[in-house]
Amino acid sequence: MEWKIRILIWCVMGLVTFLPILIAMKYNRKHQERNWCEDGYVMRQSKGVFVICIFITAGHFLFVAISVILLDESIMAALICMLFFSIGMIVGIFLSIYTLLWRCIVNADTMTFNCPLLPAKEIKIYEITSVEYIENRLTGYGEKKALVAYCNKKKMFEIFDDVIGFQSLYYHFYQRGKIVRGELKEEFSVKTNKEDIFRTLFALVFFGGIVIGVLIFEKESLSSVYIIAIMCMALFFLFDLIYKLLWKVTINFDTIQIRDSFGKSETYSIQDITKFQEKGSYIFLYTGTIQIAKISKNSENFQLLQERLRYEGICKING
Repeated sequence: MEWKIRILIWCVMGLVTFLPILIAMKYNRKHQERNWCEDGYVMRQSKGVFVICIFITAGHFLFVAISVILLDESIMAALICMLFFSIGMIVGIFLSIYTLLWRCIVNADTMTFNCPLLPAKEIKIYEITSVEYIENRLTGYGEKKALVAYCNKKKMFEIFDDVIGFQSLYYHFYQRGKIVRGELKEEFSVKTNKEDIFRTLFALVFFGGIVIGVLIFEKESLSSVYIIAIMCMALFFLFDLIYKLLWKVTINFDTIQIRDSFGKSETYSIQDITKFQEKGSYIFLYTGTIQIAKISKNSENFQLLQERLRYEGICKING
């Protein structure tokens, strides 16, 4: 393929990728509201979140552009790479536009959510029965404080502390006595978050599909190094999925049962836990000098474990 054609393809791709974001930026600047309105205030996503979304879009755009060069070597490999990174690029475009145009208008008695491509959603404050304040919710871009609102047991919305107006919303709910810090339970299980399992499963299906496609259609033309690399990626996600499905920590009154990635379970008394460490997005539990558990803060029911450890006086997990 000639370089003129490649440059033309890159220009068209760049136009399709960044023009919608530029239009959204211009629209946002033209219709930007002040942070405070007559009887309330306006919440919006921070510039930091928008910058992250732009980096996601630009990174995937770069890999799609590189995939165009591979068309001369292997059409199948190039198309697979273009498909994979194009999905990430489209997601980045959507997130960038969503971040720019998302608004939440908070008044004395109502909250109105304005989301791109969706009708405005109004929530009455009296419908919110409780708001859980979470100190260390693990997101795709680090740990965040969060407010999770419920109507009885039904989750209504979740807002992170990088949203402009988070503190005002916290005091808005605090003054109405709706804030709860956490729930203390004696029986529960901590396991891998369903979103993490789904992402790993998606990656396994994707790379597994590539392996099958390459072995059927491109086995002769594609270098064995690429085939081995793709198979290693598929195996990595397979073992990772097995680990996430088998791993579980169960609290049953005064005992803690830990099941590892091989399905082997060990049971300890909670009073046997003598040491606690927090490193990044994980916590480590020890009995003596032996590490008995490594737990992600993004695990399902982690907040219940956090409250139980605080109650037992074992640790204080930082927010």
